[in-house]
Amino acid sequence: MPRKRKGTKLIVCKKCGYSWDPRTIDPEKTWHMVSPMPDKEGRITVTILGIWTCPNCGNKVRGVVSKMK
Repeated sequence: MPRKRKGTKLIVCKKCGYSWDPRTIDPEKTWHMVSPMPDKEGRITVTILGIWTCPNCGNKVRGVVSKMK
């Protein structure tokens, strides 16, 4: 069975509703989170999270930068 292709999700500001692609604006801060349990194939997922400042209203927004297995 072929893998599903997932597009990148947009980062949405909860205050004003403005959305942008996380690859277009660099995050101010990044950190990684490792999943505690492996998937069926034994791979560990590492999620890289980041904080952006909304270009429209200046609110701080948290979201996923990327995921790696």
